[in-house]
Amino acid sequence: CNTLWLEVASPMVLEVPRGQERLCVKFEGFEDPEWFTTDQLGDVVSRRGQVFVLGHGRGSLVSGPNGGAEQFNIGATLELSQVQWKRPRLRRLSLEDGDWIEVRNLLLRGGPDANGSAFLNRAERGHAPGNWFHVLAFPFAGDVTKALIRPAARSWAASQREAGAQAVHWLGETLVAQCAKA
Repeated sequence: CNTLWLEVASPMVLEVPRGQERLCVKFEGFEDPEWFTTDQLGDVVSRRGQVFVLGHGRGSLVSGPNGGAEQFNIGATLELSQVQWKRPRLRRLSLEDGDWIEVRNLLLRGGPDANGSAFLNRAERGHAPGNWFHVLAFPFAGDVTKALIRPAARSWAASQREAGAQAVHWLGETLVAQCAKA
């Protein structure tokens, strides 16, 4: 499982500058949701998808804690150079090997954690490549400035393709063995 996560999925945590993305928020007592840039939002999205909007109070993201974004929608495919065109640059967080398991755990928990995402703020920032990526989570770990993405299959390196093929072969053999035993 760790091999699939680290070598095939090859995730990346991005720092998205405040104001570069918009989220759709619905307020209690109002029929229509509204779009707000992330510089108008509080720092944290709760596990229930609630967020504080400056000048408006507390509202809920229309698609829950990991949804309602204009560009970084979960499952969407983005070309990062287009997202960055004439805007502040997205920054890639350089994480230690052990941090990637915690990133996966944060994704599986599905929301912010009081202490779990502090390592993201300590990470070095670097250049984010302009390539095709799938969005796995935004806001990631409840932070409206973090997105978790992975390379789209069409932009995989040869090593990723090979690791993916080996993982599928191993998983297929394991599944066949389990079925034979049943």
